[in-house]
Amino acid sequence: MKKCINCQTELSDDSVFCSECGSKQPVEESNQEFEPNAEAVITPVEKNPGKDVVAEQATALLNASNKALSSIGVSKWDKIGLIGIVLMGIAVLLPIVNASFVSTLTSLINVSQLLSFVVLVLCCVSAYYLSEKNFNVPCAVGGGIFAVSAYMCYKIHSTLAQLSAEMDKSAQGLSFLFGGGMAKGIQKMLSDMGIGIGLYFLLAGAVIVMLSCGASRLIRRNENVEIGAIITEVKNMMSETVDIGSMRLPTFALTIVVITIIAFIGTTLNVQSPM
Repeated sequence: MKKCINCQTELSDDSVFCSECGSKQPVEESNQEFEPNAEAVITPVEKNPGKDVVAEQATALLNASNKALSSIGVSKWDKIGLIGIVLMGIAVLLPIVNASFVSTLTSLINVSQLLSFVVLVLCCVSAYYLSEKNFNVPCAVGGGIFAVSAYMCYKIHSTLAQLSAEMDKSAQGLSFLFGGGMAKGIQKMLSDMGIGIGLYFLLAGAVIVMLSCGASRLIRRNENVEIGAIITEVKNMMSETVDIGSMRLPTFALTIVVITIIAFIGTTLNVQSPM
């Protein structure tokens, strides 16, 4: 056994990284001299030595992350949840599609003021119940917004990929009709388009809200706040019931309601493409 050069944690002799703090350990060289008459000992050669090093690094990183999470107080977790809600609220002002000079036209508030209003109302409701320490409601809202945002990211990505593929097929025809310069310009415009920062804000805010709710419940029960425990706690919240006024319904049902409302408004939109 040897000790870590940084935190003095006991490690096995062949450890390359400390499992507690992640510090790299010096490799001890063997001082044993070769004896010609000694009986030869055949040791199996490790097929993939780098795999163990990566595993040790991942373990050290996970331990360091869990240690950092455990050091965050309950009041800070509540503030982190509010930060996630603010991110979701700001997202309605940011472009959901990155389209160079017309990106500002693709913000959620320009696409649909009604949908933006619904998202802002959901953010206000989440902030209220978060302040009341009823973490199931903001967790359910965050789960619904995350699901819708992830689906929107998938649809935008697949649509742009399809447009790009169709543009490649018709590039020769455009070059013949309008010249190669115009065809290349349209192709460049399509290649520059992508998912806007507004959707990333929605995704990040929703994830932060759900994780902060799980962590806040754990720390109030004096349990260890670790990544695995937080995810498990979020799953448990989704299977519980939540009180909204005089109504009591399952948390996952509230998530489905959020998804249904946003999806219904989204399907009624008739948005003209900026192209």
